[in-house]
Amino acid sequence: LGALAFAAPAASAAKNPPKPIDLDVLFIGAHPDDEAGGLAVYGSWAESLGIDTGVITVTRGEGGGNAVGPEEGPALGLLREAEERRAVGRAGIRNIYNLDKVDFYYTVSAPLTREIWDERDTLARVVRVVRKTRPDVIVTMNPSPTPGNHGHHQMAARYAVEAYDAAADPSAFRGQITREGLRPWRVKRLLRSGASGSYSDSTGPECVTSFTPTEPTDETFGVWSGERSESGETWAAIERAAQREYASQGWATFPDVPADPAQLGCDRFTQIASRVPYSAGSGDRAAMLEGALVPRPGGLPLSTEFEINPVDFEAAPGGERERREHEEQYRKLTLRLFFGVRVRNVRRAGERLLSRELTSGG
Repeated sequence: LGALAFAAPAASAAKNPPKPIDLDVLFIGAHPDDEAGGLAVYGSWAESLGIDTGVITVTRGEGGGNAVGPEEGPALGLLREAEERRAVGRAGIRNIYNLDKVDFYYTVSAPLTREIWDERDTLARVVRVVRKTRPDVIVTMNPSPTPGNHGHHQMAARYAVEAYDAAADPSAFRGQITREGLRPWRVKRLLRSGASGSYSDSTGPECVTSFTPTEPTDETFGVWSGERSESGETWAAIERAAQREYASQGWATFPDVPADPAQLGCDRFTQIASRVPYSAGSGDRAAMLEGALVPRPGGLPLSTEFEINPVDFEAAPGGERERREHEEQYRKLTLRLFFGVRVRNVRRAGERLLSRELTSGG
């Protein structure tokens, strides 16, 4: 009887397989609550643009503290997962993917984290979720070993960076393609939460464009949290209510955000890579989605990829070979359109794109 009871749901599932989940944005973090600083942005995108965001959490956070009870280990992991689901639900997020890697003690060591998590197995799990859910944009944490940056956060971000390439590579984790029926997937843009720099005006809608990055080459994006949702609340207030759901981490006592939107700042992100053209310096709320999920007015079709493939060569200044090689650079410029067609020999098109200050980090 026990065997039959378990067999029936399996047969039913085979007849009615779950509908594939097609995400627009995927956040990749290490613990429940790592996504908390971007919930205002994900919620506003969901409400105003219909953007569907999902979350990968490498661990369930069972190694963290507990401010609300005696639970620890697996029991704490279940408690924190429930907190996370309630929190992200306030931003319209329904899909969370737990990779079930161990949340061991705090460390700033990415190499130690990589060893304990089994680098290849964890990356395979991330790539599998990317290929299954096919997000156009990935957001993650800071992969750099900056002072105090948790080693778990570093590695979660590095898996996101590696998955950006591996998910698109048909030779990577080949069994997912041959045995599981998945297909390679090219994520269009990759960003991390946070940015290094300073504001000339850190509150109010001006915070979107008043930020100067420490590194001039960094491409950063700001989304003002003072805009109001359809509920009448600011997105900053909604995000704060969501953050209080992570009570086990002591967040239930977080103070209210200012009621005056002019006193609210921006959530900020830094681009790591992009395969698609986008507008430089845009202050639009959806600037991080441009070219991948949101079209640029008068721009190229969504998901058109822009590549420049340089060639190494040696040449004397002013030499004939130098001129020929520069022309070859233009001839190798490629536009990869969303339906998979490649257009070559587009020197003039490339010059027009560059003159319009469209940039690509891919």
